[in-house]
Amino acid sequence: MIRGDNGHWYDTAVFREEALKYRANGYYCDHPKGTLEYNNYWDEQLRRCKEGYMYDGQKITGHHYFYLNFCNINMIDVLENNDGAGTVKESNFPDFWDWDYEYFWWLDIARFGVIGKYAQARELLTDEEISLIENREYTEEELLSLKKDVVYNRLKLRLRTHDEWLDGGHHMIIAKSRRKGFSYKNTALCVNTYNTVRNSQCLIGVIDKKYSDEDMRMIGTYLDVINDNTAWGKRREVKDRSDWKRASYIEMNAEGKTVEKGYKSEIRTVSFQDNPEAANGKSPYYMLFEEAGIFNNLKKSWDATVPALKAGKYVVGQAIIFGTGGVISDNNGEFSDMFYDPMTYNMMPFQNVWDEGCSGDWCGFFFSATYNLEGFYDRQGNSDMEGSLDWLNKERKRLLENARTIEAYNGFVIQFPICPKESFKTSGRNIFNIPSLETQLSKVRAEKLMLKKGTCVKLEYTDDGKKVKAKPILSGNANPILEYRPKNSSLVGCPIIYEYPVNDPPFGLYKIGYDPYAQEHATTDSLSAIFVYKGILRGNSTRNIIVAEYVGRPETADQSDEIALKLAILYNTAVMFENNVNHTQAYFSRKHQLNRLCLQPDRVISKNIKGSKVARKFGCHLDGKMKTAGEEYLKEYLMSVIDYDENGDEVTAVDYIYSIGLLEELIKYYRDGNFDRVCALFQIMFQLQDEELEHEFTTNRTNNRIEELRKLELFKRA
Repeated sequence: MIRGDNGHWYDTAVFREEALKYRANGYYCDHPKGTLEYNNYWDEQLRRCKEGYMYDGQKITGHHYFYLNFCNINMIDVLENNDGAGTVKESNFPDFWDWDYEYFWWLDIARFGVIGKYAQARELLTDEEISLIENREYTEEELLSLKKDVVYNRLKLRLRTHDEWLDGGHHMIIAKSRRKGFSYKNTALCVNTYNTVRNSQCLIGVIDKKYSDEDMRMIGTYLDVINDNTAWGKRREVKDRSDWKRASYIEMNAEGKTVEKGYKSEIRTVSFQDNPEAANGKSPYYMLFEEAGIFNNLKKSWDATVPALKAGKYVVGQAIIFGTGGVISDNNGEFSDMFYDPMTYNMMPFQNVWDEGCSGDWCGFFFSATYNLEGFYDRQGNSDMEGSLDWLNKERKRLLENARTIEAYNGFVIQFPICPKESFKTSGRNIFNIPSLETQLSKVRAEKLMLKKGTCVKLEYTDDGKKVKAKPILSGNANPILEYRPKNSSLVGCPIIYEYPVNDPPFGLYKIGYDPYAQEHATTDSLSAIFVYKGILRGNSTRNIIVAEYVGRPETADQSDEIALKLAILYNTAVMFENNVNHTQAYFSRKHQLNRLCLQPDRVISKNIKGSKVARKFGCHLDGKMKTAGEEYLKEYLMSVIDYDENGDEVTAVDYIYSIGLLEELIKYYRDGNFDRVCALFQIMFQLQDEELEHEFTTNRTNNRIEELRKLELFKRA
């Protein structure tokens, strides 16, 4: 038995016999070249690289077999150096890893499905099962049950995907820790395809050329090893450049004309730097997006590449988007967006078993730092995830206690993430205090505070039309938008009140920030976001907190503006809104309610934009330096101390945020992304800063006048 019922591996050397033989002898085949035995040997090896290899009922994919037996990588002997002693990297064949087994299988299942014509898992079916499939004698339920049995019982894969995604025709998106060998694995995949699929084209897409240069160096090495040590050698007379390898040669035909002949498979790199259409006109068998975290145009590049991967309704090429913790640019959240929304992009979805509180969500494939960590897997490749987790946590604690700057700690977490959310932290400046936000988000989710503290309401005018009342929605028909990525079938949403207004609130006690969506019937994922903030009232127990919100996209922009107006009347205040969108002022004007709009915060604008010529009477624009100012003001507010608990410990503004969607946005925020809730809070921050600057101006003017009078009095006495 090479594997237990629980999935534990007992003998994985059976999948690496050719590599072990080469390591011991310096060659693969014992038989003389040209003999029948020699040819049979290499035919069998080629079959395994194409179709995979099964032993004792356990099977690995063809790409995995090729990677284990015909690729050299830089690695260390983790078994003899697990005490942390110094060592060196050496070129050697890769170890079998249990999580590589998982990765290569999901890659094949995503593309070819479980039981399709080209599915390598099909070999695990019995003849009777294949007969029933081909004669279409299974019901849909029986067919799905069979697929799940193959994936989870026969292959014993640990991750779970959506049942409807086991048919194939899908792509893969991977977030991963450093030092997991994905460049080796994925270049091996390209070389194996080059060697086994005639006329195939593998493309490696990059933004930074240094990644493609290293990939192509490895590919050149692998191809040379094949030519020197196997029976599969292929000439590269036409294209053998540092960025383009093609299996072909030139031959003279009977008419004396040169003709390109050969396998005509190729591997080449393409740069998407300032060119999202770099893959247009090509037909990739595999399309790799290397270090997707630094792609500044990932979504545009993806949209432009999709047609090259399809033929009508069929997917004929597979994209693999992958990136590493620590190699994600500060302002690029597109990789994160696609990773956490895989179905939208036809990426294979997996249950998010990594991020706390997200077990019901779908995301891409994540290769955690705890998987096959050096020093924490045995000779058969079984990961000691408990041991690696304990070691990683101790390392983090040590860095947190001894590092001179928080950047050293953050850098370690980013490069060796335990869960995806850590992988998508940027290595640069963290605008907001992510740990405190994540702690609060976990608390809100675990204790269901958004629903306990918040009340879904319908806003209605009183009979005289002068006031507004908030009527709780008790029928169960409320449809609030609770999350950053809403799962609601309707995005209309409804207001949520966390604290009702005090009786006869003085004007200005409450402040409203409003980020309207850009146009009616918007086709983007933009939503309207309205937040109500409560300031300080003598004798009142709560202060400086968010007391109400509305997030949604009604059928018309007027409906959103009407909600903002009603909240302004309910809380007796005015609305600061992003005035890049002009429908809000027009609506308030039609309603004769311009007094419910905040004037442009000139003092804030002047402080942050020297010589600004922006002159709009109401609201505030939000671009460039104003967004920078909003970030800084909001960062300061979130960590401001607004109370103390029973133990005398500080309670910050973050501790009073019960909105899941807002907390998620603050955690995921990056400058160029679409974060409606955060932008609405910027508008509140501008009001608070404008009041503070007004106070400074008044105080300074008063102090200056006192000083003038004092000097005058001294002069008279003299």
